[in-house]
This record gives sequence, structure tokens and C-alpha cells, in this order.
Amino acid sequence: MRAKCTACRAVADVLIERLENEVPRNHLDLRHRLDKDGKRYGKMIEYRMSELRVIHLLEDLCDGMSKYELVEGKNESEPRWARSDSLGANRNLNVHLVKEQRKELQNFCHDLLERQVGHEDSISHALRNGEVDTESASDFLCFTTAKHCDQPLDAEEEHAAADGTAAAADDGEQQPETGTAATDSAGSVKQEL
Repeated sequence: MRAKCTACRAVADVLIERLENEVPRNHLDLRHRLDKDGKRYGKMIEYRMSELRVIHLLEDLCDGMSKYELVEGKNESEPRWARSDSLGANRNLNVHLVKEQRKELQNFCHDLLERQVGHEDSISHALRNGEVDTESASDFLCFTTAKHCDQPLDAEEEHAAADGTAAAADDGEQQPETGTAATDSAGSVKQEL
């Protein structure tokens, strides 16, 4: 598997998207039994702490990998995984190759979430205990748990911004006076003015 860090960040992006689109739900009422007085007893579990929430978040997560493809950049030392809709004219037009790449990324996702010992349990535990949210999901999954990335996302973004400024200076291009370059967790560069 090439570009494991950006592949992992792509998986994290899909998880973050699911966390952002999560619909608030009621507590799970497990009080289905009656005691001798006819009163219900059992547990009430907060949905955010439930295994059901984890199943809803992680089930079919790897199907979201069909939105990504491997990009070989001119100034980049390593290929990266990026959302197809963010590539514009840089998209790979070889449909067969893109399908193979997406299948490779889906297999990586399945390995990451299910097959590698301990990852699924640690992700499940972190989601149930509120340790993972939209801000921390990428670093938790790729830097802390799977260790596919050498540094946290914010450090990668700073490094990419510095590389973008240096590359532009090397090419003789001028950067806008106001604005910063940053990369999203899938590795695509975006410009903010």
C-alpha cells in the first residue's frame, strides 16, 4: 500500500463526515423486565456511550473510499490519496486504474478497522468514551492507534504550508500577501484568503 498516512487520513475523513452528520438520538431503554411489583427495571444507556452508536458509525465506513484516488503530484516526493471531487483537472482519466486504486484503499480501510488486532477495539472504546470527536479522529486513528503517520495532522499542515511556500519561491511564483496554504486530512491543498 502506497501513501499509508494519507490513506489513513482518508478513512478518518469519512469517519469525521459521519460524526458531523450524526443525528442526536434518545437514550437506549433496556428496562424490559418487570419486578414483582410490576415496575420496569434494567439499564438506560446514553446513546453516545452505546455500542449501537459505534456500529452505526463504523458499519460500511469503507464504502466511502470510493470517493478517493491516488494522486502523483509534480512537486511531491510521494503520492497521496485525495478526494476525487477536489482534484478537478488533475484527475486520473484511466478508469480501470482508478477502480483498482479505490479497491486497494477499501482493502486498506478494512485492514485498518477490522483485521489489525486491537484497532477496532481501541476505536470502539474511544468513541464510546468520548475520546474521539471531529477534531481528534484523524490523529487518534492515524497517529496514535495505527501509527501510519509520523506526526499529528496540525504538524503535517504546517509542514505542507512551509513546503508550499518554499516550492512557490523556487518556481519564482509569488504567494498572495494575505492567506495561508494548508492541507486537509486527505492531503489536498486548499488556499484561504
